[in-house]
Amino acid sequence: MFIRNMLDKIVFGAALLLALQVPQLVKSYQQFIAGYYTATAEQVAAFETIATQHGFDSLQAMIDAHKQNEDLSVQSDAFHKQDTFNQYQDLQVLTQHFDGNNLLMQVWQMVQPHRRAYLEQAVSYFSPGLPMSLEGLLFGFIGGMLLNLIVMSPLYSLFWLWGKWRRRAPKVKPRPETMRTEPTLNRA
Repeated sequence: MFIRNMLDKIVFGAALLLALQVPQLVKSYQQFIAGYYTATAEQVAAFETIATQHGFDSLQAMIDAHKQNEDLSVQSDAFHKQDTFNQYQDLQVLTQHFDGNNLLMQVWQMVQPHRRAYLEQAVSYFSPGLPMSLEGLLFGFIGGMLLNLIVMSPLYSLFWLWGKWRRRAPKVKPRPETMRTEPTLNRA
């Protein structure tokens, strides 16, 4: 009983600390995305200026024309600009999702498989801390409770089965008629 209670407290403490880091990671991710979006927006603005200066209707029209060019360096540059423009559009959608949504939706957007590279880079800049918002504290507490429940449920089952087995195990007592007695020697 003592071991189970101590183990439960240790797991809950670890789960609580881990769950309290999620709001901090979301904040770090949001800051990373904002900076990356700003840098990409500046690049796209420069591309759009070049497209306008050379008489193209839009940046996409310039990229499409450059993809059809016979010069391989122009084609490579067009594919690079297309990748940058696609990243810009993805980051624009992502920042819009982060602006008005709650913490759960932000986490959901953050863990999407096609955004894994962003998450890995945000984790590299992450430093642990405690959230200072009520939403972050509630998320950490509820997440810690759920994580504790998930981890401890199998252990509770094992403790219950072990206790049940221990109570059901027959205690073997030797019967008096089958007890062996040591022969005594008569010394005369």
